[in-house]
Amino acid sequence: MSFNLTTRSILDENYCLVLPKNSCEVFVFWKFSDFKISQFEKGYYLKNIIFRVLDENKNTVADVPCEWARAKFYISLPKFVNSITVELYAENSNGKEKISVSNEINISYEKEIKKEYTRI
Repeated sequence: MSFNLTTRSILDENYCLVLPKNSCEVFVFWKFSDFKISQFEKGYYLKNIIFRVLDENKNTVADVPCEWARAKFYISLPKFVNSITVELYAENSNGKEKISVSNEINISYEKEIKKEYTRI
């Protein structure tokens, strides 16, 4: 069985999800409703969406552009944050429109523990 990754939502709603990859990078996944996809396809929105990364105080950490049809993307975090939320925006001639807001995640900055083995 094959699975084709698309931006089309089974639930016919817009959403995005963020998952931590490590302390410096997160993975963002999104789906759009049929109506929102038709707006992108008809040119109502520009082809790039914008991810606004917010810290725990809701201050903007970064605005990262990405093509709307990719459906998944990695974002490198430019500075230390304890937790983040990602807002997804589409842009048209009237400005930016917020499409979805992700879940909030906590970022762990613990160092990896390296085990050293000695030969007995």
